[in-house]
Amino acid sequence: MKNWFSYLCLVLGIMMTFMSCSEDENDHIVYGVGAIALDKTEVTLTVGGTPVELEATLLPDNVTHKDVVMWTTSDSTVAIVSGDVEVRTVVEEPSEDDEASQEGEPSYSQGKSFGQPVTRILVIPIGIVKPVGPGTATITATAESKTATCTVTVNPIQ
Repeated sequence: MKNWFSYLCLVLGIMMTFMSCSEDENDHIVYGVGAIALDKTEVTLTVGGTPVELEATLLPDNVTHKDVVMWTTSDSTVAIVSGDVEVRTVVEEPSEDDEASQEGEPSYSQGKSFGQPVTRILVIPIGIVKPVGPGTATITATAESKTATCTVTVNPIQ
């Protein structure tokens, strides 16, 4: 009887170990940056004029740390840049492909299940470019080892 009890305790211990490890494995996966792009590649400003925002897009969509973008300028006497993060809420309506997937398997790759709208929170890295003096500077956004640039031309006050 004692052997049976020991065996049962061993089996239960093993089961508890597996059950405690059965959390969603994706919770601990870090997705790196494959590419970075800016919404503008050229900007023309005027000395003392209104700053412009550059929006960085990190790919793939499931990049873990979208808020880790370094912003630099090639010439701080022409333009300076500071980083910020904008948080947006987007409601994605199901497409016809998603509704068609109800007949077969759901289209999880598009983030929707069974034709229902999905609300996503997006973290958008923003670079705020301020014109300082006349000339041309290159603004660079860097995430991990990937970069994207925007040429900024600042005209004198007329």
